[in-house]
Amino acid sequence: MKDTMYFQFHNHQVHFVDEGQGRPVLLLNGVYMNTRSWDPFIAEAPAACRLIRLDFFNQGDTDRLDEDYPISLQADLVIGLIEHLGLDQVDLVGTSYGGVVALAVAARRPDLVRRMVVSNTAAHFPPSFHTMILSLTTAFGALAWSGPRIFNSLTHITRSIDGVDLRQDLAQITCPTLVISSDYDALAPKHLQLAMVAGLPDSSYANVAHAGHVLVYERPREFAGLAFGFLEEPGATLPTKTVQHTHPR
Repeated sequence: MKDTMYFQFHNHQVHFVDEGQGRPVLLLNGVYMNTRSWDPFIAEAPAACRLIRLDFFNQGDTDRLDEDYPISLQADLVIGLIEHLGLDQVDLVGTSYGGVVALAVAARRPDLVRRMVVSNTAAHFPPSFHTMILSLTTAFGALAWSGPRIFNSLTHITRSIDGVDLRQDLAQITCPTLVISSDYDALAPKHLQLAMVAGLPDSSYANVAHAGHVLVYERPREFAGLAFGFLEEPGATLPTKTVQHTHPR
């Protein structure tokens, strides 16, 4: 059963979805996503799993903030939701922006995270990334269906990642972590993710061939297979950091 719910965080209303029974898995959105974006991924999830999704600030049905803020506020939001639900530990699955938030949560509160999967993300991004992501935001803002409210929301959330550098924090992450990259990811190139793998104390690595930045849309079955296969392995990691998962052209 799917329950769409809200909770109060710093006097703001935050939207989340809580469905299923079993070990809790918290799914963290990319910038241009909302809770509904995970539907193709969830369709491939195992039955015995409690899946929790939330909209970050300036996403979906969560309140909009009309000023810039650091990405650490989104990490605070995730921690707030875990505590609101009374959970001792969760598994985290974060993609793109959500992967950065997952890393920040796991570094700050390692006691809350049992295992983690981050896809198409990095611990830091070069200046070219920020130029590209702000260009995408401007392009979204120019679309006919987009108005000032949507454009301003996207601008604030994309600015929250400016200058983020979690490379020194990776050593604080104690949970087993799977890093997933893609061949054609221009926003989070493979070399940035391999550098993150090297900096994590307990890491595994997989690459999805012939795919771009948004596996949750492009290849949900492979993404879910990798993620849940890793999360369900008790006390184990993938056999090698260079597992290559290919897909026919």
